[in-house]
Amino acid sequence: MAAMFRFVCANGIVCGDTLHDVRVRHNGDAVNTIIEGAYTMLESFERVGEQLEEMKSLTLNEGEQMAFARAALTLKYENAEKPAPITERDLLTPRRFSDRASDMWTTFSRVQENLIKGGIRGRNKSGRP
Repeated sequence: MAAMFRFVCANGIVCGDTLHDVRVRHNGDAVNTIIEGAYTMLESFERVGEQLEEMKSLTLNEGEQMAFARAALTLKYENAEKPAPITERDLLTPRRFSDRASDMWTTFSRVQENLIKGGIRGRNKSGRP
């Protein structure tokens, strides 16, 4: 299984995803299957690396970042009648200096971490903390 992980800070949070899964049966020509699988995984890493660099090359203005965070809130809190307990600004707040960039990859990482890790003080439906 090939995967790409990003270690976030010294606290051990890991963000990642499975890129490719190669299964090898333990009979027949297993050696060639393993070699072919290794090349397949290397190609997957190259494609993901290219996509990551493309995301890093896209700069988002403040409005685009807010729209991205709003879309993430909509996905997480689907109930339109009940407002999300956190705001777009909360999701875009960097937790470390290196996460202050405005590129697509950094924006995605900030929003993802703030949604998953938590620790953001929410508000009830009347707006009180």
